[in-house]
Amino acid sequence: MTRVYRIAAGLVGAAILLPLIGSGCQQSAGRSAGAGSPTGAEYLLDAEPEGAQSIVDARAVLDMRQEPTDIVIVGCVSGLSQPTWDPDRAAFMVADLTLANASEAAQAEHDETPKHDADNCPFCRVKKKKELSGLALVQVVEPDGSIPPVDARQLLGLQEGRTIVVRGKGEIDKLGTFVVRTNGIYVRP
Repeated sequence: MTRVYRIAAGLVGAAILLPLIGSGCQQSAGRSAGAGSPTGAEYLLDAEPEGAQSIVDARAVLDMRQEPTDIVIVGCVSGLSQPTWDPDRAAFMVADLTLANASEAAQAEHDETPKHDADNCPFCRVKKKKELSGLALVQVVEPDGSIPPVDARQLLGLQEGRTIVVRGKGEIDKLGTFVVRTNGIYVRP
């Protein structure tokens, strides 16, 4: 009887676990580029949009308007000293081209010893303020306004350091972050 009982218990356990295991696989498949999920090609533009502004200039325009505005920006995929990628959503940071190029040179000139206090260092405070004014958070949006739950590197094939042109709705959010909600990105060759 104990052998029959173990077999029956095993079958009941399998009947309970198999649907759970199967549904877990379906959920993870939905997060990658599978059926029903967005493909990166629908967000990539074949031609560069006209009228691209630097991130610093576009931010100045948005500071005056204080409402979402159609905008085209050009920048370098980089968070500078901030994280660049959101691994769970199609969102990433773009830096003003002047800052992206100057950041490496400035870092090489500034000595950061182990006892360095970045919070009280005047150079570091100015650098951070300048960086934040030259960064934009790009959020890829679907027609319904949602952000695909997939890393932008996988969705769009982007790499850090690439120069891109982004077309979308720009705004300065309540925290002072320059946010661009886009459905069109051009990657410069």
